[in-house]
Amino acid sequence: MKIALILDADSPSFLQQAQEINRFLQQSHLAASEVALWLFHRNSQPDGLPQFDCPITQIQWLKSPELLLADLVLPLLERVHQIYPAELLLFSGCSLGNELATRLAFRLNGASCLGVISGQMNENGCQVEKSVYGNNMLATLTLQATPCCLAVARQGSAAASTRDYQSIEQQLILTEVEAPTWLAEHQISIPEQQPLLNRAERVLAIGQGAGNSQNVQRLNEIAQALGAQLGVSRPVAMNAWSSMSTMLGMSGALVAPEVCITAGVSGAAAFSVGIRHSKLIVAINTDPDAAIFSQADVGIIDDMNAVLEALVACVQQSNIRGVP
Repeated sequence: MKIALILDADSPSFLQQAQEINRFLQQSHLAASEVALWLFHRNSQPDGLPQFDCPITQIQWLKSPELLLADLVLPLLERVHQIYPAELLLFSGCSLGNELATRLAFRLNGASCLGVISGQMNENGCQVEKSVYGNNMLATLTLQATPCCLAVARQGSAAASTRDYQSIEQQLILTEVEAPTWLAEHQISIPEQQPLLNRAERVLAIGQGAGNSQNVQRLNEIAQALGAQLGVSRPVAMNAWSSMSTMLGMSGALVAPEVCITAGVSGAAAFSVGIRHSKLIVAINTDPDAAIFSQADVGIIDDMNAVLEALVACVQQSNIRGVP
């Protein structure tokens, strides 16, 4: 089976999106004979390309128009698919990836599915798994038409490692397409870097147990003292105790820090999906039956403020690297 991994190399989250696709490959059972990278780029090609667990056999550079619209790049993808007829096409879980997966499948008479976590090929077709009902249930679906165009689930990942692909066959494909008639005008904005929360190595995630906005402000100071970024649960953000940009979970940021300390968090499924790829999760809660403890590597049943203040004193005395 041929697989194509399709990414926008100019995206500021290029390596994070690549790692999400790599995570899908790690969790899947796909007997791939060839795996190709199809990379959109508009300017210079990036210095480092992501490393995947499966061997990459070919790289197609797709010189795309300055304005990366699905309408403009779909004909290019159809053309590349004629050259390289992959049975499985994997897109990132960003909005563009979701749109391309859906519309390309329609154009190629294939099948599509979004937010997939894992997949395998069998005699019935392509079987995929995805979270449904607010991340409370795992659904298994079978796609029988080919090619299968899948957009992987946003899971929150650190940036993928990079490697040298100089020895791999590489091709450059140009496109000359006119802007769609419905487009009256457009402006190009310089992409912003990903928010600090998404790239943080340490996260202090607080929940409604914080109690009020004054305490949230104090906890933000504690986060800074620990060299961490503050993240909050949905109730904290909706109470305006912290900005919406700090919200974690299905509707907010998906993070994958080295350490995530949750304090006063109940552990609702919609929140937990935002931190589940943290390497170490420490949960602090006065309720021993809180659901967050089932996800934590270390559980502390105590008052969150007292524990965090003690932790700050301990860290400062220890002079741990990276802590101001």
